[in-house]
Amino acid sequence: MNTEVTLVVPGHDPISVNAEIAAKLEKALRDYRHTTGTGRDLPAEIVAFLRKHPPSLTVEIARGIRARDAAVRSVLCNDPSFEQPRDVGQSIGRGKRWTLATAPAELVPKPGTGSPRGGATP
Repeated sequence: MNTEVTLVVPGHDPISVNAEIAAKLEKALRDYRHTTGTGRDLPAEIVAFLRKHPPSLTVEIARGIRARDAAVRSVLCNDPSFEQPRDVGQSIGRGKRWTLATAPAELVPKPGTGSPRGGATP
């Protein structure tokens, strides 16, 4: 039986190919990504997941984006885009919950506290 599969690549027209060829292409792509460690933007995938599901456990994020726990944990711990909520009620057992880091508020001097060089009056 010769079934066709439609491959959809973002930004391109859909392509119909034989199912056997599609399976071979998929396996080759998985093998390439595995050996080179390229092909994914884990931080971007984690951001997209956390926008929809804040706060989430490390394992929930990993399952949600279909990535290895260790790879997700490494990104979460080393990327300043992510933080653990300060609220004690956010942790469950030994799991750590993560959210998107909040941008620091822009520093604005209070009236009358600026220096004469900065143009503000004392």
